[in-house]
Amino acid sequence: MSPALRLNDRTFEREVLSSEVPVLVEFGASWCLACKAMESVLDEVAGELSGTAKIARINVDQNPGWAGKFRISGVPTLMVFSSADIVVRKVGAMSKKQIRELIELALDSG
Repeated sequence: MSPALRLNDRTFEREVLSSEVPVLVEFGASWCLACKAMESVLDEVAGELSGTAKIARINVDQNPGWAGKFRISGVPTLMVFSSADIVVRKVGAMSKKQIRELIELALDSG
């Protein structure tokens, strides 16, 4: 199982906006119980989709730059990017099936 990619304000543009594959980003926080509950699911999906899409996480408290730019007001917020465009944005914990469906939207649109 490949863990989800850990992002920070310096790596976000390179890993997400310049990515050649769709990227699902979870904007979360260390104190967020729903975020912690989704960790293993995100890691599992990251392993399954390796090479097809990226799964990444960014802590909004430690990296306020991109969180501010995207006006993240609740965590977890999941955003799927494709060719630097936001394909979908959802707030709240999601199941593995729901996460895969979000990524499929980006894969189908790309």
